[in-house]
Amino acid sequence: MSYALTHSQDLRNHGDSPHDPVHDYPHLAEDVSFFIDEHKLENSTIIGHSMGAKTAMCVALQWPDKVANLIPVDNAPVDAELKSDFASFVQGMREVERAQVTKQSQADAILQPYAKVRQRRARPSSPPQGHGCRPPSQPDADQRAQ
Repeated sequence: MSYALTHSQDLRNHGDSPHDPVHDYPHLAEDVSFFIDEHKLENSTIIGHSMGAKTAMCVALQWPDKVANLIPVDNAPVDAELKSDFASFVQGMREVERAQVTKQSQADAILQPYAKVRQRRARPSSPPQGHGCRPPSQPDADQRAQ
């Protein structure tokens, strides 16, 4: 029988982890990298779900020597940053819930004032730009020779 040591880590602002005002993929990846170093882990298999999947991918891109296997689960290929109008979207959804609608048309009527938010959320987003998770640059042949 074969055994593997497993660790579970809550990302900052998730589960039992403390709140931190900085909440982006590069910092989340640094947290995971620190965890790997702190526990002296080698040849790690990193499994991440949703935001954890993107974080795991960032770790693999920034520190490929720390990751032997990567298993990203259920992550959307978009930048899912919450926008300033998100509170309005939540308010509209709460109104739908309070009304206990039974038909899509009822929900649509309630959400009419929030149509701009709803329409934008329904459209596919463009790939994230400048999110900070890029493969480390490789030195060219002249730099390696030095």
